[in-house]
Order: sequence, then structure tokens, then C-alpha cells
Amino acid sequence: QFYVFYPLFFIFAFKIRKTFSLFYSLTILWIGSFLLAVWCSFQISSNPSGINNLSVASFYLLPTRSFELLTGAIAFYTLKKFDSRNLSGMLTSTIKLAGFIIILSSGLILPVGTNYPNFWTLIPLAGTFMFLVVKSENLITSWISHPIILRIGLASYSIYLIHQPLFAFYRLSKFETPTSFNYFVLIFASVVLGILSHKYLETPFRNQNLISYRKVLAVLTLMAMLILISGSQFVIKAGYFRGSKFF
Repeated sequence: QFYVFYPLFFIFAFKIRKTFSLFYSLTILWIGSFLLAVWCSFQISSNPSGINNLSVASFYLLPTRSFELLTGAIAFYTLKKFDSRNLSGMLTSTIKLAGFIIILSSGLILPVGTNYPNFWTLIPLAGTFMFLVVKSENLITSWISHPIILRIGLASYSIYLIHQPLFAFYRLSKFETPTSFNYFVLIFASVVLGILSHKYLETPFRNQNLISYRKVLAVLTLMAMLILISGSQFVIKAGYFRGSKFF
């Protein structure tokens, strides 16, 4: 959803940038999305019964999740406008290290069972923002610049896309919560398949000498039709809210 509307937002923002800066536009959208997410979380917490739809919508839909992605956009804009090299090396290293520690510790700090996204979401976002906006050559930078880490980073979106069906099909076939070993196998398989997908599917599709724009458009149109047809059949025969229990 975000990657469909974000380019349209940029087209609109560039048309009005003489009267309203891009940074302010991003900030206003961030504030609106965050306040909506907090309001939904409060409504769910105060009335946990009878509003499962709101909980699902808050987690999956763009209005309440876009502030997380907009944090990255604002960080990129800040990085372009603000030169952290004017700061001392000690300060930039401290900021980057603090952001890295906050990101890693978020899994331990964030309470289990809360309605996500909410106020707690600011913790990993703050750590990510701190890590991105400063340029610092230190041990952490050297570590994340390792070729293996870079390869996983390049394939991270493919890994993200592949892990969901793997976990879903496992639950459908086993009807049980995966064990620690099962989680390890599924995560390992997701990483391997994601790297292969990035190398043999994504990378060739970016090469216009191998695959033309018309072929890409034809494949995407076919995939969209298949998803639309199969999804419609699922809704018609099972019903979304009755069929969703299997996922």
C-alpha cells in the first residue's frame, strides 16, 4: 500500500513544494499516522471484545502503519540536508552505537501482548533513526558492511516476502505452533530462498536488456489477475472472516 501511494505523494508534493516543503509534508503525515495508531491502540485496549476488526485493520492497513515507513523517509531527507560530519567523531559514534543498542534491545523492552502499533513502536523507530542519520566509521559500520551482511540486506525484502507463506503453510499443514528447531529451519529456508529469489528473479527483472518493460508489465498483470480471481473465490466460498481463521 505504501509503495503504491508514496510515489503519488511525491508527485503532488513537488507540485506544491514552493509553498509547502517536502519535510513538513512528511512530518505532518507522520504525526497523523502515529496519532491514529495510538488512538486505535487505546480503543482496542479499553474495549478488547467486539473490535477484532479494528485490531486487524490497525496492524495491516496503511494509515496506522505508514509512520513507521515515513520514519525512514524522514531519516533519508535529514541525511541529505544535515551533514553529521560537522559533529565530533566521538558524538557520531555514540549516537550510532546508541541507536544500534536500542534496535537490538527492542525485542526485550517491548511488552508482549500489546496492540501494535502504539507508543512502544517509537523505541525501535528512534533507534533506527539515530543509526541512519549519522555517518560514522566504527566497528558497527565495518560489521554491517561485511559482504555477507550486505548480501542478506539486499535480499531482505525477498526474505520478508517468502517467510510469510512458509510459516503460513507450515501452520496449515501441522496445525501447531512451530518449535524452536522448526523456527530455525523456516528462518534458514526463508534466507536461502530469499537470496536465490533476489539473484535469479529480482536482479534479472531490473536488467532491461534481458527483460523488457512490456514483459514485466505482462507478468505483473497476469499475477494480479490470478490473485484477484483466487482471492475472490476464497471470499465468495469461505468468507473473509470465516476463512481467515485458517491463517
